[in-house]
Amino acid sequence: MGMKSYLVLACILGLLAGTASAQEPDLQLRPWGFGWDGNPTLRRQLGRWQLAVTAGPDDELRDEENYSFGPGLPDSLQGTLTDSSHRKNESGNVRLDILRQIDRQDNIVFFGQMGCLYQWCDGEYRTSYFYSHDLAYRETKESFFWDRWTLRLGGRVAWYPVPFVSLEADFGVAYKWYHQDKVRSVKDPDETEWDVDHTDTTSQNFDSFGFYDLTSGLNLVVWF
Repeated sequence: MGMKSYLVLACILGLLAGTASAQEPDLQLRPWGFGWDGNPTLRRQLGRWQLAVTAGPDDELRDEENYSFGPGLPDSLQGTLTDSSHRKNESGNVRLDILRQIDRQDNIVFFGQMGCLYQWCDGEYRTSYFYSHDLAYRETKESFFWDRWTLRLGGRVAWYPVPFVSLEADFGVAYKWYHQDKVRSVKDPDETEWDVDHTDTTSQNFDSFGFYDLTSGLNLVVWF
């Protein structure tokens, strides 16, 4: 769903809320929910509790090839490949949230929430660079994998403009664990072995999350 479509939907629901009398939602009448929470999300209402699974299995998938030829080379080398590169990148995320209803005011429901988010990215990059006129190339290849675990603790405000639709905003604090493993290898034309550089990085940090604008900080769920 594009940002523009997301905003249009929010405006339509606002108009519906303004033209119809407010109705308190029966959360048990429609226990299943499906919608958008940064990625597709599936909800299950269990009494005052709610389970939510949100995932983007291929948040980014990129496969790129690039080739260059040097027209300024001598006639004997015209058409020679001067450099080439290949880049591939795949990433995704999955999140599990557990919520409990803590308050309710007409068609606005307040939840406490605890959740865990897992993000990952797997990529590789290769390049060959024309090193000299004896058709020698300098080769470079790099591969990396990083992942991040995030523990989230906070709340959610859900507004039901009509009983089967909720517009939601999350807020709270998060603690993140990050790890990256990267290997970079380089081989010059006059070398027979690869020069390998291995980097292992870990970090932890404390952060916050919350509503920041109508087009990207607001969740939409349809209940059935």
